[in-house]
Amino acid sequence: GRGKRGRHATAPEASFCPAVFGHDGRLMLCGDEHGRVAVIHSETMQVTRVFRVPGHAAIKSIVYSRKYLWVLINSADRTLRVYEAATVEAGGSAPARTEFKDVINNFQWKVGKFSSTDEYVIGGASGSAERPEHKIYIWDRENGSIVKTLEGQKEGILDIAWHPKRPVIASCSTVGLVYVWAPNYTENWSGYAPDFVELEENRVYIEREDEYDIVDPPEEELNKGQAEDNEVDIETVQMGADDLSDDDDEEEDERRALENKRIHRFALVS
Repeated sequence: GRGKRGRHATAPEASFCPAVFGHDGRLMLCGDEHGRVAVIHSETMQVTRVFRVPGHAAIKSIVYSRKYLWVLINSADRTLRVYEAATVEAGGSAPARTEFKDVINNFQWKVGKFSSTDEYVIGGASGSAERPEHKIYIWDRENGSIVKTLEGQKEGILDIAWHPKRPVIASCSTVGLVYVWAPNYTENWSGYAPDFVELEENRVYIEREDEYDIVDPPEEELNKGQAEDNEVDIETVQMGADDLSDDDDEEEDERRALENKRIHRFALVS
């Protein structure tokens, strides 16, 4: 059906540029070319409150953080501003919690987004028509300090997106290419072997003269090994002639006779 048209309640009529829904869909935030953000009830389409951004520059984009606790507003005065969502939805005016500018090149931000954890803010700059750029800036949302700068080909940037679970960023260029940015992990081999030494470049290794020579073990170790290999009979008892008495002689004769019978019996069976 036909869409309803919202009107400003406290400001002259203006054309709205960007618009975004709140966390439950009941409210919408709509920016105009005078630096105002209208808070509109999505069912009645009535403007309930108006939030004013300093500078009165046109609003280019409005983005909620993933948890809907913060709002990032990109204005035509080349500034990204972070506000608490409750402050913007309440209307009036308030200073931004943090502001981000490209103080060196003074480029206009093409797009601004939050990270998946709401801890960082990313901004993409396209440069100018004569000098296209593909730069992505990453800031700490709380203190506004720069964390990382990513620079691609000499192509304009259209949009950027942060992966919902990983520290990965995708950026789309004006020539139709999508770039994926991820941390460059380096393996630390010393964590597996404490005595491992990492080399910055190849090094020529000079081996010792006897490093790979085959050396025979000492003779004592050889004799020791042979002695360990000999089987020891712990069942046979050897006795001398002087140790046997007459009774022992008779028992010995009987034992030998039994042994001879066993031998003959064994021989027959075989």
